[in-house]
Amino acid sequence: MTAGEAIKKAQDLRPAAMQENSDLYYRWLTEVEQEVIEHLNRHVDPTGQAAEGADWQAEITYTETDAETDLLLPDRFEMIYVYKIMCEIDMMTGETDRYNNDAILYNQMMSEWKAWYRRHHMPKATGRKGWQLV
Repeated sequence: MTAGEAIKKAQDLRPAAMQENSDLYYRWLTEVEQEVIEHLNRHVDPTGQAAEGADWQAEITYTETDAETDLLLPDRFEMIYVYKIMCEIDMMTGETDRYNNDAILYNQMMSEWKAWYRRHHMPKATGRKGWQLV
């Protein structure tokens, strides 16, 4: 899924809300990607591109020029981006019940992705060699 597709899908689901504030949409996508990167950096780089001990990717910031940029999460977890945008729209428009529902769905899907990722990728070594009783 690209950044533009995520925003379009969220706008389709919330058609009357904040259509002209696309910079906010990209800021919210950036927040999701930074959370994803933070989680990725706790695990061994599956692509082998990062040097040992290096961060997978330092920082991402999306703007309107990044509409065609592919987002980091696999397609089966693409709704995470949509729920985040809808969640923020609902908060800005005072739709408390919708916000709560979208926040639950966002948090649940993000937790599912993190669990899936942990099952498929080794965590980075922390330097601990075991437990020691004092």
